[in-house]
Amino acid sequence: MKSSHTFVRSGYTMKEVVDRLSEDYGWSDSVSNLSNKLQRESLRYVEAVQLADALGYDLVWQRAEGQMMPAVPAIRISRPHEQYRSIAMDRRRKTFDF
Repeated sequence: MKSSHTFVRSGYTMKEVVDRLSEDYGWSDSVSNLSNKLQRESLRYVEAVQLADALGYDLVWQRAEGQMMPAVPAIRISRPHEQYRSIAMDRRRKTFDF
């Protein structure tokens, strides 16, 4: 399924998603930049977490059934940590505070 279909099914246009990512995380406000990242499959993990948040989704890591290792509870990433927000904001200013 194309990623733009996911945006539409979530009730957002690409422009609305890009505007939200720009405002919340300091992303470029260019629709073509996001579209190119998705087409090239060059989205970094932190960007995927932020994109999921902008669309109202949680990313869930869950062990596949049939694995030899003992089962562990699913890891749910519901909201990007505040550190991601501050790092994104600092990147716009070209400074980093860790």
